[in-house]
Amino acid sequence: MRVGLYGPLNEEQTGPSRVTSGLASGLQKLGHEPVLVTYGNSQEHPQATVHHIGERPGNVRGYLDVHRRGEAVMSDVDVDVVHCLKGTFESSDVRTVHGTLTFLKVPLGTYSPREMVGDAVMSYYSRKSALASSTVVSTSPEVATMLRRWWRIDSITIPLGIDEEILADDIETERPTVFLPGRISKKKGQLGVLRSLDTSRCDVHLAGSVKDEAYARDVLDFDITYHGYVSREELLNLYSRADVTVVGSTHEFFSVTALEALARSSALVITDSCGIATYPHVRESSAVRVVGDQGAAGQAAIDLVEDPSLPNRKQVARDLASGMTWRSVAGSYVDRYD
Repeated sequence: MRVGLYGPLNEEQTGPSRVTSGLASGLQKLGHEPVLVTYGNSQEHPQATVHHIGERPGNVRGYLDVHRRGEAVMSDVDVDVVHCLKGTFESSDVRTVHGTLTFLKVPLGTYSPREMVGDAVMSYYSRKSALASSTVVSTSPEVATMLRRWWRIDSITIPLGIDEEILADDIETERPTVFLPGRISKKKGQLGVLRSLDTSRCDVHLAGSVKDEAYARDVLDFDITYHGYVSREELLNLYSRADVTVVGSTHEFFSVTALEALARSSALVITDSCGIATYPHVRESSAVRVVGDQGAAGQAAIDLVEDPSLPNRKQVARDLASGMTWRSVAGSYVDRYD
């Protein structure tokens, strides 16, 4: 089956770009032929033909223009199924929705008024696109709830995934180790986690670029090791060395970061509004501790690193992630394509 995928594709492979690349890889492993129509700073994919239509836009008008251009290119490509992963196509066979109205979920003051207006406008056009699609897919129960509430759309739920090649056992460290990944900003909630985390009882590592300078100064004032922005290989190594990874954000519609930590045999502490935490089988896993806010996350991390059953929990983490690979995700989408 030739599957036309539309979405961003970037060399750094973060966020939605990782979804475009990962799903294409999963489809190819199942014997299908992914054809990508993409925008971003990358024009190549090892398992798929790529039709590159431009760089990542910088404003709402730019996004609407590039999405229209992408739909025009896709209409000229010979595919059996059109799958819009992100955009405003007037029609598609499958439309994946990663989230909507983000500014409603982030801490007050995180978004400027202009950003909130832009987010609302893009949500309006994304809803029109979803209504015109044959099948709408949410990436988590959290997203499905938001679509019913704000868009009045019912959807099916298919998770995001990880490349099965990154599944690995943990790396032992001399001291209990806690890892906080992600850009240093209010959105990610590092400060709230650190205020409740006794850093004298474990080593704490952070990695990610700085988004908010003032916020970062407060975060880096704690007794931690800050790695800055790291390569993909370094990030995976930090996951493997972590006994516990903490995702303190309260606005992630899925959080591939959390899934990658599990894949590297790290136990996970995550807030209850993050999308992956709203999957029942994730919430019920012994490898995952779901908390109500950042204030509870720090103590939960300490409880886990000092738990005698932690080695078993870390093995459970890897097993949990092994059931959420891009190959299995692609299989779920193929059922919808058929």
